[in-house]
Amino acid sequence: DLYSFCTLLGYLHPTATMQWSLVAAAVQAVMEVLCTAGCGAFLAGKGVFPMEAVKVVDKLILHLFIPCLVLDSVVPQVRPSMFQDLWPLMIVCFWNIFWGIIIGWAIATVLRTPHLKGILQACIAFPNTTAVVLTLAQALSETTPLLNIYKKVAPAQDVVGKTDDEMTTDIFNKATALVLTSTVWWSIAKWAVAYNLMAPSDSGQSWKQRAKKLVNPPTMACLLAFALGFIPGLGNWWQGKTRTALVIVGTLEKGGRCLVPGMLMVLGARIYHSLKNGVFSKKEEKEAASVQMQECNLVDLEQPLVEAGYEDAHSNIEDDGDLSMMAKFMIIFFRQVVCLSLGLFLTWMVSHASNDVIMLLICFLQTAGPPMINLSVMAGIHGSYEVGLAQVLMVAYLFSILSWVVGITVVLAMLEHVL
Repeated sequence: DLYSFCTLLGYLHPTATMQWSLVAAAVQAVMEVLCTAGCGAFLAGKGVFPMEAVKVVDKLILHLFIPCLVLDSVVPQVRPSMFQDLWPLMIVCFWNIFWGIIIGWAIATVLRTPHLKGILQACIAFPNTTAVVLTLAQALSETTPLLNIYKKVAPAQDVVGKTDDEMTTDIFNKATALVLTSTVWWSIAKWAVAYNLMAPSDSGQSWKQRAKKLVNPPTMACLLAFALGFIPGLGNWWQGKTRTALVIVGTLEKGGRCLVPGMLMVLGARIYHSLKNGVFSKKEEKEAASVQMQECNLVDLEQPLVEAGYEDAHSNIEDDGDLSMMAKFMIIFFRQVVCLSLGLFLTWMVSHASNDVIMLLICFLQTAGPPMINLSVMAGIHGSYEVGLAQVLMVAYLFSILSWVVGITVVLAMLEHVL
């Protein structure tokens, strides 16, 4: 398998054993994400996962799977010192939004496309911070490089007397708790900042209507988890072996396990449907209009087609104010190259104040990913940039194979060196 191959390369080049192990871990994590999303796209292409089913799964994720995983993972982790421990992830949220807004404004200014400023800022400021990060964390928790770093820096009570499998479970549980706890401020930022950046200036929605987006099940589940976690003795009962605890926690655990595969399959299906219903349908409509004009060979036919929306059968599909090719390239380059570099720099700075390897890893993963899939939902709500954004997401998640592998390899090597 991949690890055996990389181990063989390590024997052939002994000084590069660690680097090959890091590359193997990164490739495994990225391929799990892409293969799961690919299953969703495949099922959508076969007609098994239509858009109606995607919307149903979206509701299940929002109203059931995320709250289950939040309650299962966050409640046992809540403690009075938690907010002191979470300050790096709060900085990560501010860091992403700060640089995304500045870079998006700069790109729109240079390209002289002020009407694209909002979409550029939203795509660069808001990476995928939940589904992909959870999947990568789960894959990385099972790798030797991260486990070795964890053994070196973790408190003695978290290492002594535990097997590698138990420490792997602890790593993933802590990573899951960190990621899901951070959804509180990320959820607020997404719907308070990104949603407004994506909105046309004439959307007509009042501040009350936009504020309702902040009151969603994931945010409410996080707040409930905090409230339950601070109840004295509940955390110990939550992790106890009583029948009631086993039933409640077991139910939440089974519901939470559906989150990552569900979100990734929806991601693949949504990208497929967006491209099919956007790019391909526009091409088919315009080709049909062109053939009709050629067959009839009537000059007078052109005006009704213009009124019907076929104003130029041979025009580029990037009409209706969609994203230009340069804008798409800028989003992918700055989101997954420049912001990845900024994420490495932030992780290096935080490592001087904290030696929590799991926290540092999540800090990097939440800065280096492709644009969040929620942007396609927001684009659908506002009715703008749907086709261009679907193309950006497809290319960005394919390009993430390279960017994630390089980024994870570098950050694990850096943590091995500085911790």
